[in-house]
Amino acid sequence: MRFDAGSRGAYSTDASNFRQVPIGVVVPRSVEAAVEAVAVCREYGAPVLSRGGGTSLAGECCNTAVVMDWSKYCDALVSVDEDAKTCVVEPGIVLDVLNRRLEPYGLEFGYEASLYGHFGHGCLHTSIPFGLYRTDGVAAYRSFLERAADLVASYGAASRASTATASSAASCCRGCSAKSCSGRFAPSRRRSTRTGG
Repeated sequence: MRFDAGSRGAYSTDASNFRQVPIGVVVPRSVEAAVEAVAVCREYGAPVLSRGGGTSLAGECCNTAVVMDWSKYCDALVSVDEDAKTCVVEPGIVLDVLNRRLEPYGLEFGYEASLYGHFGHGCLHTSIPFGLYRTDGVAAYRSFLERAADLVASYGAASRASTATASSAASCCRGCSAKSCSGRFAPSRRRSTRTGG
């Protein structure tokens, strides 16, 4: 943990105009170390704020809390299931790095869109040019909504199942254990954007 004024000042802001000096900063070397830090915070009643890349434009990455900065060490692509088109990532991974690591599998996260944000603070923004004034754009938008709804429904079912079978092991939050702290999502097959020879 870092409690010095310099570290607290550096983490008092993100890409927004909001400023809130944190109680302290934790830069965990593993997800398991983060679970232990959260357990200590829970014991003392200290709020915890998860921080990815600090790129939030709305102040989600700064607060009077213990800031958990995942970006330095917890940025792994943990596993890839090519058949299911899913992967497990640690919260500190950023999108460009994730997509580079998915290239050997022929996968990429998301649609062809402007993506920004990070997994660490649970927020990912996208601007998708569907072309809603065209029939094919409306069809693409409907397809996107169906896939998003399926993903949300499957995550909720998986979350309920893991909560029901969770052991009495230490957990970092309600219904979450050290093995389930990583984010899951369904990347799409990479589409070639090249034209011509």
